[in-house]
Amino acid sequence: MSRMRNLAAAVLATLSVLVLTACNAVLLPFSTADAGKTVLPPDIHRDLPRNPESLDFQTFVAVEVELSTQIISTNGTRIQSNTSDTPIVIATIRDGDGSVVFRKKADQNGAISGKFHIPTVEGAVFLTLEGRGFEPRSVRIDDPAALTRLDREMAMAETGPDSLFRTPFSVPDSDGDGVPDDLDDLPWDDAASFAVTVPAEGLLTVAFEDNYPGVGDGDYNDFLSTLALVEFTNADGSLAAVGGMATARAKIAGYNHEFGLVLDLVAEPEETLSGAPPMLVVGTLDETAAPLDVDIVDLPAPSSGAPGSRVSFRPRIRLFESTREAVGPGPAYDGTTAFFLLILNGEDGYQPAAADPYDPYLYIHNTGYDVHLAGKPPLEGSGNPSLPPDFPDEFVDRDGFPRALLVPTTWSPPKELRDIREAYPDFIDWMIDLKAGNFGSGYPWYHNPVETLTIDLPIPPMVDFMEFILDRLAELPAPD
Repeated sequence: MSRMRNLAAAVLATLSVLVLTACNAVLLPFSTADAGKTVLPPDIHRDLPRNPESLDFQTFVAVEVELSTQIISTNGTRIQSNTSDTPIVIATIRDGDGSVVFRKKADQNGAISGKFHIPTVEGAVFLTLEGRGFEPRSVRIDDPAALTRLDREMAMAETGPDSLFRTPFSVPDSDGDGVPDDLDDLPWDDAASFAVTVPAEGLLTVAFEDNYPGVGDGDYNDFLSTLALVEFTNADGSLAAVGGMATARAKIAGYNHEFGLVLDLVAEPEETLSGAPPMLVVGTLDETAAPLDVDIVDLPAPSSGAPGSRVSFRPRIRLFESTREAVGPGPAYDGTTAFFLLILNGEDGYQPAAADPYDPYLYIHNTGYDVHLAGKPPLEGSGNPSLPPDFPDEFVDRDGFPRALLVPTTWSPPKELRDIREAYPDFIDWMIDLKAGNFGSGYPWYHNPVETLTIDLPIPPMVDFMEFILDRLAELPAPD
């Protein structure tokens, strides 16, 4: 099986189980390794706090990660990184339930960068540094949603002068990607090393108001879909693939729509690109997980920029061409499930262009307009009208309500013409509390409905994609 097919299998197999200071340095007390021999220098925090006033009903946010790591030898000196025996350092961040939200390998200078997504009510996450030949470390980070950037300098203690990282060839690494098998999420495939799902467990729900640019009726049931994503990165920290699935859950609107996702990515400068184009696979499944349709979609090449500058890549992934057909007969029907698989060339250095690169959208066929989450741009070539300058955000209406909501769980929308403030009485007070800077506290509004005022949507069934993978992988073209 080719590397591309192996990676496609890995992505879809992972989908099958988806369902505070400013920049001033802060020094922490000295810490020691478990062996009690090596005294580590203090950690340095340069975390960047989030301005809570910038939130517009967000319940799920992205946090950037910038880590600088170093290994301290048993004699107390720093081990230089850019040598042939560079330590293998893996950073993992887990939420309070132990699910992985971030996982990457340090480069030869000990640097680790990226981002993770977390509900705003998450009370704490746990950052662990581990690898061969040094003592692992774990620290607790309270109220992670209160940060826009987690920026730390951390040290680890070498286990001894004969530590395993000094003899890396003795460590099993079946795919030769530089990540030992016991730390590699995909030890059989050198195209990717780590897999992280978004959200870490369960499903997201995205719900839209389609009366753009007018004021909506506040029930967020014009179209509603679940959404789950998986990100695959290689040992160098570049995106190797992104996959996702969505299930149409409700549509109580006269308009018909297209529902999809725009990814906001960048790649290496055009003159250094490999020339291997990204490959997009999209398809649908019925309620028995039988394939209905699978297509290979041609994508435009990343747009060129100035010489030496990274290039933009914003693929538009159409999941449901018609929401009317996707939902089926009635608002409580478990509608069509769609999936996508975007395979990238890891050598081209694809990275998110922003901390949150995911932009679910609703294109309204009847009007030619498109709506998005607050803070996101319209589609390329959008027919949206020019709005008055007093509009603070194109996708927040004059009453201050967003055109779309992203909820970090399965969610039942209000019944038709029932304002969300009636169906979810805590909606406004919770947001006021969040804007006051009270992250990680309080029972979230979306868990406290007035049940008589909400649509009773059944929880979507778990879907096993494995049989689908085996049946369809043979149809994927071999890489050029």
